[in-house]
Amino acid sequence: MNEDHASEQDQDVSRMIAESPNILRNKNAVRIVLRTLQRMQEGSEKTFSKRTFIRYAAIYLNYRGGVTALTALNEEEMKLVVEELIKNWPSYLEKEQRQRKDWSKKEAYKLLTID
Repeated sequence: MNEDHASEQDQDVSRMIAESPNILRNKNAVRIVLRTLQRMQEGSEKTFSKRTFIRYAAIYLNYRGGVTALTALNEEEMKLVVEELIKNWPSYLEKEQRQRKDWSKKEAYKLLTID
């Protein structure tokens, strides 16, 4: 990956965090999510997408924030939430890939049926 693309991805990640109040409001969440992002990026294949992970984290933490006051969690409690998030990451990726395939099939069908 070239430096321009990496910088672009980092800016995108920063923007996504800034637009995710359930992450941004909690310093522990920001710190833990960014550490987790770095750890997952280092431990995965080159196809790991920071953007996809942050989008998933934002969705997940938004969901959890509806049930739990994330801003009230201490660092250890927030780590547990992020560990749960990581545990569910593979199923999120599978779901996203299925949706992408379904969308591609629908778009291909539309192109074939245009008069």
